Amino acid sequence: MRSDTRKATIVVVCLCAASVSGCSTQHNRGEVRLPDSGGDTATADQPVADNITEIDSARPDLNDDVSDGELEDWPVDRCGGVDTGSGVTASYSFTRDGEFALDEMADDSGNEHHGARHGDATAVSVLIIGANTNDYASVPAEVLDGADNFSVEVRVQLDLVQAANNMIISAAGDSGFNEFGLSYVRDMGRMNWGLALHEQPTFFAPDVTVEDLEWHHVALVRRGGTARLYIDGEQSGPDLEVGCGPLTVPTGGLIIGQDQDTLGGGFQLTQALAGKLDNLRFYRRVLTLSEIAFHHAETGWGP
Repeated sequence: MRSDTRKATIVVVCLCAASVSGCSTQHNRGEVRLPDSGGDTATADQPVADNITEIDSARPDLNDDVSDGELEDWPVDRCGGVDTGSGVTASYSFTRDGEFALDEMADDSGNEHHGARHGDATAVSVLIIGANTNDYASVPAEVLDGADNFSVEVRVQLDLVQAANNMIISAAGDSGFNEFGLSYVRDMGRMNWGLALHEQPTFFAPDVTVEDLEWHHVALVRRGGTARLYIDGEQSGPDLEVGCGPLTVPTGGLIIGQDQDTLGGGFQLTQALAGKLDNLRFYRRVLTLSEIAFHHAETGWGP
């Protein structure tokens, strides 16, 4: 939000909050290697939206609340965070937009959380955002508003690395800072992913993987007072301690590809994403490592 060192940029992360998955009518054949399956594969010849359901049915836990046993490697949750949803809340594959009104961005989850593209942002199998302050996408605030535990996943390819924040997701707060933000930060000597939560910025351990300008899968998970970052199916760096409480996201305040310094605006070039996104997914629950690794191994995405 404001141009301030408190701001943080964030990348796809699986979050379990303390106080707080693309699809096309065209047929895509995808082959996915199932975790711990001894090399078995799941193949789909159907719309990708249906393919997500098919994949999930092969791994029932993908749409279920996480069991206590799957959370044993998490620290004790001092915040008492709870899941406020199951399955995927919103999923954007950027391949079905031709079925909708001009600039509308289809939600493939079946929950009708359709978004919109702005400026010259294009969606032809992937979302393309130029190096400017005009291109971005918006998603309905209810996707994250009120979320306690939550996870976010996305495939990212930077076209260039901006001098400050390379903002993936920005959820506006009331005072000019991000209620939630995920970005790759290249500022004040930092080369790492930044997470903003309840208007407080924090940073994961240094990781320059995305600077090779290739595609990478990023996931952020928040569980109560703890956040974890995963890159290409593996945890990146240690856990972060974060604040408690559900997210509060005002209408018009959930933006993709730009950093808000005011509600729905205040964009700055050095904080904009210049690159491509695919398979942007939001969950109001904790994703497990096995789920994230499974999604990282999915095929049939990209240009």
